[in-house]
Amino acid sequence: MTKTPTSAYIASGVVGGLVAVVIGAILIGTGAINTTETKTVVSGGGAITDASPVSSDSGPSGGAVHRIYKRVGPGVAYVEANVRSSTPSLFGGTQQGTATGSGFALDKRGDILTNAHVVEGATSKDVTVRFGKQDPVSATIVGRDPSTDLAVLRVDPSNIKLRPLVLGDSGKVQVGDSAIAIGNPFGLENTVTTGIISAIQRSIDSPNGFSIDHVLQTDASINPGNSGGPLLD
Repeated sequence: MTKTPTSAYIASGVVGGLVAVVIGAILIGTGAINTTETKTVVSGGGAITDASPVSSDSGPSGGAVHRIYKRVGPGVAYVEANVRSSTPSLFGGTQQGTATGSGFALDKRGDILTNAHVVEGATSKDVTVRFGKQDPVSATIVGRDPSTDLAVLRVDPSNIKLRPLVLGDSGKVQVGDSAIAIGNPFGLENTVTTGIISAIQRSIDSPNGFSIDHVLQTDASINPGNSGGPLLD
C-alpha cells in the first residue's frame, strides 16, 4: 500500500469469496487490531478462538509504543512472493519479479492475513513468510479476494512459532484515536510508525476496481511494503 501526498488509507474491508471459506465462512473486519484484551469480532460463525490477547497503555507515544511492539511485533510477517505478470515482456514470454509485503498471524493453525495484491501473480510454491529472526518458511495461498484486496496464506505451524494478533472492532474506532502501523516498508523489516485515525467511513477502489467501503484513514506513515500489515490502536 502506498502513501498518498496527504494521509494514507487503510482498508477496513471484509474477508469475502474464497477467503471467507478458508477461515470458516466468516466475515472479519480488518480495519484495526485492538491491543487491549478483547474478543475477536466477527459477523457469522466460526470465530477464531485461539489467538493470544495483548494489552498496552493508551496512547501511541513513549513506552506504550515499545510495549505494544514487543507484544505484537512477533506476530507480524514479512511476505515475499515470486510473481509473474500477464503482460508480455519486451523480449517475449512473461515478466517475472519479486514482490514483498507484510501480513500477520490470525491463529495458531498457521493462517496469515495479507493483501491480495502482495501475492498477485504468484502460486503457492512462490510464497515465503518470515516472522522476526525465524527462518523463512513456505506458505500456501489458500484464498484471495481481489475485490477486498485480502488474501489468506497458510504455513505449517510445526515449522514456525506463531504469535496471533487479536482482531478488534473497527466499528468502534473514532477520529483522533491513536494508530500504530507495523510492517516492512521498502523491505525494512518490523518498522513501526505512529499517528492518529484521521477519518473513518472512507471509500477506496480495490485493484480490480471494486469499491471498498468503511475504510479508515490514518496519517501514520504507510509505504510500499506495509501492504498487509496491521493497524493497531
